[in-house]
Parts: sequence; structure tokens; C-alpha cells
Amino acid sequence: MRSTWFDLIALLPILLLAGFLRLTGVAENPHWYTDEATHLDIASHLADGAIRYMAIQDSTLLFARPPLFHLILAPLLRLNPGIEAMLILRQFTAILGVLTVVAVYVVIRQTGDRLFALIAALILAILPQVILYNRIGFSYNLVAPLVIVALGGMAAWARSKHPLGLAIAAIAIGLGTISDLTMFNLIPPLILVVITLGQFRTLLWSIPLSLLPFALYAVVMLLHAPESFLFDARFTFSRLGSGVDLVGQLENVIHNYRVLITGDLWFPIGLIGLWVTRPAYFRWIVVLLLLIPVVNIGRIAALYNLSAYYLIPFWPLIAIGVAALIRFGLAQIVQTVNDLPVARFKWAILFPAFAFTIALIGVPIVDSLTKTIGFVQTRYVTDIDPFLTNAYAAREVAIYLNEHTQPNDLVIATPIFGWMLHAQTADYQMTAASMTQGATPHLPALIPADRWVFDPSYTRARYVVIDPTWYNWGQVHVPGVREMLSVIETWPIVLSVGELRVHQNPSPVD
Repeated sequence: MRSTWFDLIALLPILLLAGFLRLTGVAENPHWYTDEATHLDIASHLADGAIRYMAIQDSTLLFARPPLFHLILAPLLRLNPGIEAMLILRQFTAILGVLTVVAVYVVIRQTGDRLFALIAALILAILPQVILYNRIGFSYNLVAPLVIVALGGMAAWARSKHPLGLAIAAIAIGLGTISDLTMFNLIPPLILVVITLGQFRTLLWSIPLSLLPFALYAVVMLLHAPESFLFDARFTFSRLGSGVDLVGQLENVIHNYRVLITGDLWFPIGLIGLWVTRPAYFRWIVVLLLLIPVVNIGRIAALYNLSAYYLIPFWPLIAIGVAALIRFGLAQIVQTVNDLPVARFKWAILFPAFAFTIALIGVPIVDSLTKTIGFVQTRYVTDIDPFLTNAYAAREVAIYLNEHTQPNDLVIATPIFGWMLHAQTADYQMTAASMTQGATPHLPALIPADRWVFDPSYTRARYVVIDPTWYNWGQVHVPGVREMLSVIETWPIVLSVGELRVHQNPSPVD
């Protein structure tokens, strides 16, 4: 009991710091990102009993959106109708970030090393990249604590061989697969851990258990909308193969590695620290859980800039590596000096070694924490700012459109505005895919007609909202957007807020 109280007292200030850094001013800071608005739109429709994303219905797997995150978010929205949905979403993911800190502490504490657990919790609480992405409403924030639970389950099983640990790991992976498809990447590490320990028979039940949640989801969807679900599954899982040849995949991995180790100091520090993590069985499980998924994702996708969110579930493992370097690196210095044969030289060596190590690790910790507190209290400036939308401007646009449209009017706008509008709303990718019947970066060609809730052609839109993503990304990557822009830009501008423009169609086609 005394030990438990000590743990709680020691962990409390770390959790308060983690909460402060993640929850302060979170509704507007950083600016809004399209993907989190996607979650809001899906969850809002789910709260009304519909499986739908903007103009497309029946299944959201087309957009690689399994249901668990939205099944949790939808009731939160229903229970808090007087609170802005974006605030609810971001508070939810921020709290998930704090819970991940707790999970890291609990899992490492089971190894018997309280100091290691406290350092790891503190590092995760203050890592700048983690804080930033906990403050954005990504579903990956739900996957992160599940990764740590899977780690804890595998470690408990490796330590005791009790099947409960492996069952917990398998269930955590399974739940993760119905939150985000990236969690499938944890099945190979699970298999390797089992094989390494020579417990082959346990694969007969642990792997099916890890696949069970997605299988149940598939059964429900096949009963609800079989053709739509199968159409979406074929498209989504075909994208995971990428189509990049082996040489290209290797080049992608090397490029991602180079960017990660040179772009953020914490990543190489954590990577080095993983190799001194103790005990040994815990070290190898952490290494497998990090390297296999990151390499597999990195062979077909960028792990930086707009796609840096892929690493959200794995940053806690990097935090464990940083903590290990501090905990066991310093201990190794002390042990090495103590082993010296000449006692009078020990302190002369130990003091500068300690000072150098503390400076090497402590200076970036203090510097990054100071900068992060400044960002939290003022405004985050990020590498993806050209793709973010000012929250105040987005609200102003939504208010105008809701005052000037009816429920059956069509508005073409990115999800950033779409989730706030009472009219029919479609994204420009949906408009392009519908009008050309061709593929876009995130949608396949020839989407069946019965999937469209309404006709999203821009020619029948009453209003079109142009934001920077049309220029920075849309016209570059989405066929047909440049042609749409050339027409829409001839329409009168009825509202201009910062970089946002609302064009009114002078003669919408019924």
C-alpha cells in the first residue's frame, strides 16, 4: 500500500504537466486540420444513426476509417450538445494522450523499476511532437495507448508465460485494428515474440483473437451493406500494397530514416536508448513493436510533414528509449567509474561524465519544454501550417453559410467547414470523383451511384468555399480541380475571411 501511494504521489505532477500541455487552449491551437474534421463529420452522422461521410454513405472504410474511434466520439457529441464539437474531439484526444502517459508508467513499473517508469512517463509527457499531435483530433491517439497495452501484455507473457498477458496483447491489437488499420502492423511483432520464446501453439488462439474485432466489424457491415463494404475493402487494402516496386520501397525507407534522425533530436536519442533498455525481454519487445511497423509503413508512405501522424502510436516507444538512455546510461557511467582500479581518480572522472550526460540530455529537455509552453500559451507554428485553417475564420464562414442556405442547398467545401454546416456538403475530391467517374488520391474510380447521398456536382452548388488546400494540394493532386477552380473563380465572392473565400454560384443547376 505504501508503494502504491508513493507511485501515485510521484506520478501526479507528471500527469498535471501532461494535461496542462495538452488541454490549454486546445480548441483553436493549433489551427484546424482536415482529417480531424473528417472524424467529426463521420461521428456526427453516426450520432444520428447514419453511416456516412459527407456525400458518401453505407461504409466509411472507403476512407480507411474503421468505427471504434467514432463509436466513442459519437456519444460524447450527443451528451454535450452545447459544447463545440471540435473542442470535444480535441479534449478527447488530449485525454487519450494523458492516459498513454499513465499506460507507459504502469507497463514499465511491472518490470520492477520505478525510476525507469517515472522517467519514461515524464519524457512522454513533454515530448514536443507528441504534445502537438495529442492536441489534434487524430484517431491515431486512440491507437497509442493500445500499443502500450499490447506491449504490457507481451512483456507480462514473456515474463511469466501466463496466457492472460498474451490474450491482453492480442485483444489490444484487435481493438486497434477497428480504430485504425495501422494496428495490423503489430501482428508480425506478436508472432515473432511468440516464435522467439518457442510457444508456437499459442499462435493458434492468439492470432485469431487479434483478428476477432475486425472480423466482427466485417460481419456487421456485410449484414448492413455487403456490396459497399466489399467495394471499400478492396480499394482500401489495395492501397496498402501501394504498387511501389521493392527498390522504390527501400528508397522510401532510407529516405524516411534519414529525415527522422535529422529532423527531430528525440527520435535518434530514443532509437539509441532502446538498445540499452532493461530487462532484455522488454527491450526486444519494444524494438520489435517500433521497428517492424515503422519500416512497413515507411516503405509506402512518408513519415514526416503532412504524414507525420503515422508515428503517433509509436512515439511512446521512442519516449521509453529516451528514458532508458537516461536511466541505464547514467547507471552504466557510475558502474564503469566504480570499476576503475585507482580510487582517487574516480570522482575526477565521474563528475565531468555526469555533467556531460546531463547537459546532453537536460539541455534539449529544458529547451523543448520552454518552447512548448510558449506554443501552448500563444500559438503553435508548425511545418504543416499551409494546410491548416484558422479556427476563428472557419467559424465565421460556417455562420455565414448557415444563415444563407437551406438544408437542400449544396455547398462544396473541405471537411474543415463541412462538419459545421446544415446544408448538403461535399469535398472537392468527391465532386471530382462524381463528375469524372475517375479516381482521386483518396477515392477510387466508378463509385456506385447508390453510394451518393446527393449529387455533389459543383454546377449545382449554391456556394463553394475556397481555402488554401485547393491551391496547395487539390489542384496539384486531384484531377479536375484546376478546371473547377477556373470556373468557380469567375463567380462573385460574397465573403472573404483571411485566406478563405466564399463564391456564390450565379446560376446553380437543379
